[in-house]
Amino acid sequence: PLKDLTVVLNKVIGDHRGFLAEMAPGGNDNPYMDKGFRNLYASVATGKHVARAGHYHFKSWENHYTLTGTALWLFTDFREDQPTYGQSYEVITGGVKLDNIPDDVPQYTLDNNVMAQVYCGPGINHVVWPLTDEKVVIVDAASEPYSKDDYAYPKLTEIPNIESILEKYNIPLTTS
Repeated sequence: PLKDLTVVLNKVIGDHRGFLAEMAPGGNDNPYMDKGFRNLYASVATGKHVARAGHYHFKSWENHYTLTGTALWLFTDFREDQPTYGQSYEVITGGVKLDNIPDDVPQYTLDNNVMAQVYCGPGINHVVWPLTDEKVVIVDAASEPYSKDDYAYPKLTEIPNIESILEKYNIPLTTS
């Protein structure tokens, strides 16, 4: 949907005891790990409809995986030299498929036996909002080690059409 943004659906197997999800099939040979990874971290969102992330990178490529809870991810291209500049892409990832989600918004959830691996390039802003009361646990594999100089933090109000996007999910536009 945006240049340098790809959603890969990896295999999930499970039963009443739990599940096993492949996150990077093939390891170093996985084409979505071709930039390597030099940081692996977890992010936990604890408040329904409270935004997390809200940044883009200048250098780092990231693979995002939503392990628990269900969340709205919004990706917006902030690269002025790209044909998808200013465009956004919405996707729901996580534990369970939700009702009342617009038909044109893809949902990739563990209860449908898929683990979404969202591969996101530099200059693509990413924000995540929990849509369930359950904590949203995200694992990210980044191609670069942490550096505060690699981050840009645009305001939510700088995202084109943010009000209409959030309105579809009954999420208030707040900056905290």
